[in-house]
This record gives sequence, structure tokens and C-alpha cells, in this order.
Amino acid sequence: MMSGPIVSQAASKADIDSLKSELLSSLRSEIIELQAVKAQLSSDKVANEAAVQELKDTVVEMERSLSVCTDDIAVMQRDIHRLTAEYNKLETKCEDLEARSQRNNVRIIGVPEGSNSSTTASVGVLLKEALSLEKEPVLDRSHRTLRATHSTTQSQLRPGATGAASPSRDSPPCEGPIVSQAASKADIDSLNSELLSSLRSKIIEVFKAELRALERTLGNDLLTIKLELQAVKA
Repeated sequence: MMSGPIVSQAASKADIDSLKSELLSSLRSEIIELQAVKAQLSSDKVANEAAVQELKDTVVEMERSLSVCTDDIAVMQRDIHRLTAEYNKLETKCEDLEARSQRNNVRIIGVPEGSNSSTTASVGVLLKEALSLEKEPVLDRSHRTLRATHSTTQSQLRPGATGAASPSRDSPPCEGPIVSQAASKADIDSLNSELLSSLRSKIIEVFKAELRALERTLGNDLLTIKLELQAVKA
């Protein structure tokens, strides 16, 4: 009479044991998978920390490079100020030499003042008549001198031009010719032009070299950061 319930209880216990075994197996599998994910996350964390540290080092290096570039720019600015001062000094010297190099000057005393008395044409006519020349001498320019005590006209004769010889005894009183031993105006202009060109070339070369170095440094740093950011995103 008791055999039926005993068999049922045994079957139920076997089902429970089977279910228990399946649950344990499933839990073990889940635990193994979770441990694998945990290990992967730990590995990724270490890699990310290394990448972040490398980026920090790169930023520090860039700051150091920018500091060096800033110092270089400051040095360049000082060089530019020095070259500008030197250029202004040379330009002043050239102007002084040009002012002192007016050679073949003839100072004519006793010319009455008038609206056209100091023009190149009127002085040319005056010299032709006073020196009994065949034609008017070639004058570069003519102007009144700064001394107000005399009615004086100063003319600049071109070297080798007609009328460049000394005036005759019958001509009006002259102080001349006053010849300067300095370089001619053309030589001074040429020297001034060469100095300006040389200074401009030096300044441009310094700027280009510094800019190229700065571009290379910044380009390499930016490329490194870009690659590292791409690696972190990947």
C-alpha cells in the first residue's frame, strides 16, 4: 500500500538533484565569463592609464617646446630691434655722407634774389654769360645757400660737363669749385640700397628659419597627439 508515494518522492528528489546540478553548472559558467570580462576590463584600464600618462607627458613636452619657442621669439624680437637700430644708424650715416658728398659745387656770390634767380635754367644762362661758354653747362641742381648775409646761389656741376673748368678772371667773384673727396651721390645711393637689401635679407632669413623650426616642432607634436588620441578611441 506505501510503494506509490515512496517512488514519487524518489523521483522528485532525483529531479531536484538534476535541477540543482544544472543550476550549479550554469552559475559556474557565468562566473567564468564574468571573471574573463573582469580581466579584460582590468587590462583595458591599465592600457588607458598608460595612454593617459603618455598624453600628459606629451602635453608637458609641448609646453616645454612652446616655452623654448617663446624664448626664441623673444630673442628674434631683440635681434629685430637691434637690426632696426643698426639700419636707422646706417641710414643716418648714408644721409650724412650724401649731404657731405656734394662734389663739383660752385658757390656764386652776388646773384640778386628773385623768384627765378636760383633755378637751374637761370643759373645755366648766368654761367654761360659769365664764363663766355659756347653753350649752357649741364647742372644737376641749383639752390640758394643758407647764409643770409650774401645773395648766394650754389650750383652742382656734373663731372666732365661743359663749363666745369675754373672761371676766367673777368667773371664775377666765385668761391669754387668746392670739391669733396667723399663718394659721389650715385655711390652713396648704391651703398644705401645694398645695405637696405642686405638687412632685409638677413631679417627675412632669420624669420623664415625660426618659423620653419617652429612649424616642424608644432607639427610633430600635433601629429603625435592625434595618433595617441586615435589609439585611445580605438
